[in-house]
Amino acid sequence: MSSLPKSRNCIKIKIQSCCPSIGPNTSSPTTACFINRWTTEVLPFSFPVSIPSTRKSRYPEIVQVYYNDKNSINRIYPFFDVLSQYEARMDIPSFNFYYMADAKHNPDHKSLWLSEPYVDPAGRGWMISAISPVYFKGVLAGVAGIDVTINLITQRYVLDNPKCMTMIVDNTGAIVTAQENVINLLSFPPLFDHKYIETIKQDTYRKEVYNLRLSKTAEIRRVAVDLLEKHKSWMEAEINGEKVTFLSVLIPELNWHLIDVIQ
Repeated sequence: MSSLPKSRNCIKIKIQSCCPSIGPNTSSPTTACFINRWTTEVLPFSFPVSIPSTRKSRYPEIVQVYYNDKNSINRIYPFFDVLSQYEARMDIPSFNFYYMADAKHNPDHKSLWLSEPYVDPAGRGWMISAISPVYFKGVLAGVAGIDVTINLITQRYVLDNPKCMTMIVDNTGAIVTAQENVINLLSFPPLFDHKYIETIKQDTYRKEVYNLRLSKTAEIRRVAVDLLEKHKSWMEAEINGEKVTFLSVLIPELNWHLIDVIQ
């Protein structure tokens, strides 16, 4: 492989690629992996444009941008030590941020949101993503994506207004994020960020214990039905002997509900 032109070599950015072992879908390192490494070599130079830490951005929530191909090659920015972070022989097409864009799950070949929080294999904790399939000659060649952490969403939309008791819930009833006082009021376990004790080997989602629909309290289950199924904009319920008002606003792009809780 020839070296990059001098104009690119002078940029003080190390190109990082991950072909973490050539996953099970790869034919051979010499054909699939290295050819695709060459064809995607230019991508890391365009990725920094999307990251607010490198230049001004209209979307400061974006923390990561990447391109994954069908052979488990991963081009990602910002750079990090992929060999220590990723599982050896990681099969990228088996993860939601790839297969949800394939023809089976996305027959219209559209860009889409992965709105159910999942644990990021790249080490950034709970994450949602916007992904877009890349087709070549009618075949899915790879998937491009941007990542937004739940931590940033929490800081900007939940904790930024301490006078309100706020939570965000997805359409299934699962709590995406919430203020601690809301979690305590509704008797859910504390929400913690993910601790990376080992590498991520498969899709990892929040446990069912954080779902309003599955609460042990009948009134909380009724709140879920009224706000999520009947699409009420407000309702009252008796929680722990107190009358509580819930105000709900739909976030249509993600099918989430932003809910203010008033005691």
